Amino acid sequence: FNILKYFLKKKFIVYSLSKNKPQTKRNIKNINYLYGDISNYKNILFLKKIDFSYVINCGGYVNHKDRNEIKKNHYIGCKNLYKVFEYQQINKFIQIGSSLEYGKIESPQKETSQAKVNGYYGQYKLAASKYLMSKKNFPFVILRLYQLYGPYQDSNRFIPFIINSSLYDKKFPCSESTQFRDFLFIDDLMLAIFKCLKNNNLKRKIINIGYGRPIQLKKVINFIINKIKKGKPKYGLIAMRPEEQKICFPNINVAKKILKWKPKTSFQTGIDKTIKYYK
Repeated sequence: FNILKYFLKKKFIVYSLSKNKPQTKRNIKNINYLYGDISNYKNILFLKKIDFSYVINCGGYVNHKDRNEIKKNHYIGCKNLYKVFEYQQINKFIQIGSSLEYGKIESPQKETSQAKVNGYYGQYKLAASKYLMSKKNFPFVILRLYQLYGPYQDSNRFIPFIINSSLYDKKFPCSESTQFRDFLFIDDLMLAIFKCLKNNNLKRKIINIGYGRPIQLKKVINFIINKIKKGKPKYGLIAMRPEEQKICFPNINVAKKILKWKPKTSFQTGIDKTIKYYK
């Protein structure tokens, strides 16, 4: 949704491909909405009839437990998109990757890091990256994202869940929340993607996109409930996933050097804007 809105404002002709129609609050005027399932090659062959300059693959599946759906949406979907655009002379194919592709490599994680990845989500994200890297003449860039947040994020994600629970002054379950995570405001990601598309010399690269400095989850929760002055976190009721790391954040030197990009939005400012949206 944020990508559509951002690039429309930049005067691009923007198409959106998804399985279903957007929710009313996410329906944007002047977007060309298309419908299809990227995990079914025949279902998206019609894309060959449209002359695209850039493709951004945000296709995915949020649940980290359903192996078949994760494989279909993250790996097979990426392969099918490659087959559609292989000979289409597009300028850039942006693959939205994940920090989970690094497995349990110690932070700050670098693009050159390699590890045995645990968990289906990270495994199939990495499989998609390796597939693209095996295609010699394809103009891809893989952006490995860390924790994103901001307006319009689905309410089942960490920060929206904390904000909404606090606004209604609910008791809500948390892990021990001693983990450290990297949080990037959505507007900073939009700028990174834009810089990536406009850099004509940038191809066949993996780039970490994150804030570059971690925050403990308990500090995040306390910051939000102190801002809202409501909310009752119940720590220790949710177990960490087996593949989850205690500390996870990126080295973003490649993004700074190649994209001339770095985050502009402080965590405090980003949270203020996000709370205002959910209010």
